[in-house]
Amino acid sequence: MIAATERDQVRGAAELRLPYRRLMVAAHLPLLAASVLSVLFDTRPDPLGPAATAALAVGAGALVLALHVRHALAFAAGVVPRAWPITLAALTTLVYVPLGWLPGGWLVIQWALAASLVMLLPRRMGAALAALLVLGSEIVLSGHVIRTAGLPPAVAGWSAVYNMVVAVLGPVALLAVIRLVRVLDELSAARAQLAQTATQRERLRISRDLHDLLGQSLTAMSLKGDLALRLVNGDRPAAIAELEGLVGIGRAALRDVRTVAFDRHPTSFDDELAAARQLLHAAGIVARIETAPFSDAMSAAEDQALGWLLREGVTNVLRHSEATHVVIRAERCPGQRRLEIVNDGTGSAPGPGATGSGLDGLRDRIAPLGGTLTAGALDGETFRLAVDLPEEPM
Repeated sequence: MIAATERDQVRGAAELRLPYRRLMVAAHLPLLAASVLSVLFDTRPDPLGPAATAALAVGAGALVLALHVRHALAFAAGVVPRAWPITLAALTTLVYVPLGWLPGGWLVIQWALAASLVMLLPRRMGAALAALLVLGSEIVLSGHVIRTAGLPPAVAGWSAVYNMVVAVLGPVALLAVIRLVRVLDELSAARAQLAQTATQRERLRISRDLHDLLGQSLTAMSLKGDLALRLVNGDRPAAIAELEGLVGIGRAALRDVRTVAFDRHPTSFDDELAAARQLLHAAGIVARIETAPFSDAMSAAEDQALGWLLREGVTNVLRHSEATHVVIRAERCPGQRRLEIVNDGTGSAPGPGATGSGLDGLRDRIAPLGGTLTAGALDGETFRLAVDLPEEPM
């Protein structure tokens, strides 16, 4: 129900999508059929004749249905239809004026009017007015039938009660159908949004994994290629060995890329530490590594996350600095593990709040584990990447 004080707030809301607008129309067709059939099968005198009565019932019923569905579509979309007082007045006219020519069975169509009143007017006012119209007309009609049909009092009483219950349940059923269509549309929208979110999340994962997987491999290939070029004239066997190593790294990178689509590219801290040691040595960087006994009793999630962190940290040293010395320090403190990578040769290093796709990807990896990452310059020539990861209970 849309109160007058809420109308300005809900204007402009999105309409129902086409399949649910069609469903809304289809859900109201039985009401039109019930109204027309109630008129055609009414045994009381027919002043117009069967053909004219049927034509009037179908025409007026179609107009009533069109106006009511207009109200229902707006209500389901959370908006107020334009010129609703005019359309509501027209709906009221189409419901009650034909009673001058149509039998009492036509009053089934007033369910649409009652539902529209509840949707368009403030809640209590709409419900009270709808109940007054529906029950009042049923009381009048039942009294007329009882007087003219000469029914026994008990039968007449039960008939009146039955008609009034049906008269109340009819509009309630219509409102329930309208609400159901609205919920179905909302569920469909939520499902589409979830699918879009999942797609975007998967794209971000693939982007992050490609960055993290290939960054170090491409850097290592570049280093080995440069070294092979320098050795090719003076030490040909060493140059060939470097080229063979480059080919091996390229093949490993190709295997890594194939695993990205399936999210199957496990790594470990110890494996990445060994690779980092070799890579830094090949680049001519003096590395001091302090890790024992860091990897003891480490969970699989911690092991993989710290492996990625070490891999990306060393890759950043090689790609974004002219380092000559690197310190990799991993230590266990009460309740947490800390990994720290410090290098020189940064020049104009980014500040503590610096971000990039690599650092953002690392933050995404440690966030589910409750970890924190800080990166920034210690002084003009030194940069530090530090990660604090709470230990998982074993």
